[in-house]
Amino acid sequence: MTAWLRLLRPKQWVKNGALFLPLFFAGRADEVELLIDVSRAFAAFSLVASSLYVVNDYLDRHRDALHPKKRRRPFASGAVPPQAVWILVPLLWAMAALVGWGLPVAFWGITAAYWVMNLFYSVRLKHVPVLDVSLIAVGFVLRLFAGGVTADVPLSPWIVVMIFLISVFMALGKRMEDVRIFEASGEVMRPVVHGYNLSVLRHAMSMMGAVVIVAYVLYTLDAQVVARIGNPHFYLTSFFVVLGVLRYLVLVLVDERGGSPTEVLWTDRFLHVVIAGWALAVAWFLYF
Repeated sequence: MTAWLRLLRPKQWVKNGALFLPLFFAGRADEVELLIDVSRAFAAFSLVASSLYVVNDYLDRHRDALHPKKRRRPFASGAVPPQAVWILVPLLWAMAALVGWGLPVAFWGITAAYWVMNLFYSVRLKHVPVLDVSLIAVGFVLRLFAGGVTADVPLSPWIVVMIFLISVFMALGKRMEDVRIFEASGEVMRPVVHGYNLSVLRHAMSMMGAVVIVAYVLYTLDAQVVARIGNPHFYLTSFFVVLGVLRYLVLVLVDERGGSPTEVLWTDRFLHVVIAGWALAVAWFLYF
């Protein structure tokens, strides 16, 4: 049973927290009815995402068996038979439909688009350099739109750009571990590693980290944003973004822990403090 649950990767559901961001930044996270709707959307989207993890693990089971960490995955290790994919995928979709019954049609359209895009990603597109990390970032943008249409909240261009940039930044860190393993052992777990090297990824991460910081500072200084919030000191929240970006760079480039961004977010206490501080600071400006 543990192996079957691991196949769903519940720890990865933290990524779907992006569905709550439109509601949070709109200053309406204290509206209970909307919060319940977005929570239902979060649960439904997470179940759909789990069906993709099942498909991805099924397709990658032979490559994962060569990976020092991923070889423990249920399909790769043989803990769950490959035929389970034909049961789990429709079951997870049915559970998502049940949980999300009555949610806007637009939410299901975006969720279906996310599923189809990631299916193509799993089958072929993740092997194309640059496109692989870009599609990961597009997936987070689709999460934003799914949360926005559920809460009927229009998205600011700033939040879309910021989520895309941060997602590319973190995806590059994930790709760096694949390249490290390839250069150390010669084993090709992902064909896409041939399109990267550590030098390019270091420079790309440094560049994207700088772009994330600059974009966020510009967002906090934007005249319309300041007018909407009603406080000229919103830029102070940039302090936490700078700390977060620098910490993640240290984790990936120095500690070599970027293979699973989700695992890093779950385990690194420094990032816990930074994220909590940022969330509280933004909430103070938006709600108090």
